Amino acid sequence: MEHALLSNSDGVLHARVVVQSIDSSERPPEGSDIDAYNPDDFGIELWIDGRDGIVRVEERLPVPDGELHIAHAIVRDDGTFRVAADGQSRDVDSLRCRGATSVALAQLMLCRNYLEKSSTSVREASYDGQPVIVLVTAGDLPSHDWNSSFEHRLYVDASSLMPVAGDDRQTVPVGDQKRIDYRVRYRYDTEFVERSLLSSEFFEPSSIGYVERDPAANLRADADGMPVYWLGREFDPGTGAAPLVLFAGGIHPGTYPPGYRALLSYEQAGGKRGRPMISMQEFPPEAWRARPLDTEDAGTIREEIALPAGRAVLVRGQDGYEAYRAYVYFEETVVFVMDHGEPTDYTNRATFVAIINGLRPYP
Repeated sequence: MEHALLSNSDGVLHARVVVQSIDSSERPPEGSDIDAYNPDDFGIELWIDGRDGIVRVEERLPVPDGELHIAHAIVRDDGTFRVAADGQSRDVDSLRCRGATSVALAQLMLCRNYLEKSSTSVREASYDGQPVIVLVTAGDLPSHDWNSSFEHRLYVDASSLMPVAGDDRQTVPVGDQKRIDYRVRYRYDTEFVERSLLSSEFFEPSSIGYVERDPAANLRADADGMPVYWLGREFDPGTGAAPLVLFAGGIHPGTYPPGYRALLSYEQAGGKRGRPMISMQEFPPEAWRARPLDTEDAGTIREEIALPAGRAVLVRGQDGYEAYRAYVYFEETVVFVMDHGEPTDYTNRATFVAIINGLRPYP
């Protein structure tokens, strides 16, 4: 299939993904997104430049309030540049899954979940009376809230190697005991468009309204009387790990648990886009004391560290790897420094101590 995408140097593949039906084993809970969906409201359009390996995506999604949200993206090897329905720009690492080495092929296969755990097999069958190749992918789709199992069938025309249809089944937990089975069936309408008919900027992020974001745009020095701390836009711990760069930062109202007033995250310079390595929640002392206490397993080691303008507690534990977190106490601010649940060059004592000592007031 990838060869077919690359074989037409003068043409751009235009694919429309049309949802034909959405079924569920029982009526979804009131107010859930799927409860408001009408198949006619869905729509995904892809323009794939197989020569340069770039994809332009337009995705139309309904929401329960009856509005239609349209999002856009430019997908390249070096990143995916998105503009959400509210006009907000965001860039992330480009997704590959199901054995696809090409980001263009991953988009055509409708890969969506960075955490997908699956295996794919290839079968021969027929669809609508025509011989097809079926790519059958089965596995799990983890998320922050649940883990759902799925099976996805992509039907590919045996002669042209173009996708013709898909069948997506997913089992989603609802509450502690209940599960609902969903099935979405769709078809592909494909054609090649002459490259000369598209503007020279068609595959540029600026063509979809993407604007390079400032990760510090929503930061300020004071959050309702609490000084905000950071590591700067770029921070080199001096431990051999690649420098950290500010990924996102913002001020929060602190009116809901756990009550932090500022949240910052840092990613690796030159690493994967949108994959923070270190995050910091910042609390006024009274909000910090009111938050639920962290639980600590046996074998957890706590280390007190003196600072010129405060003190810190470095906590080392085991979470399948040597995991670290730190509580940094300044006079009017408590900074909770944490990793993101996986071993990296930053999950070691030397780097965490450097981060603790590198914290300084935001300008």
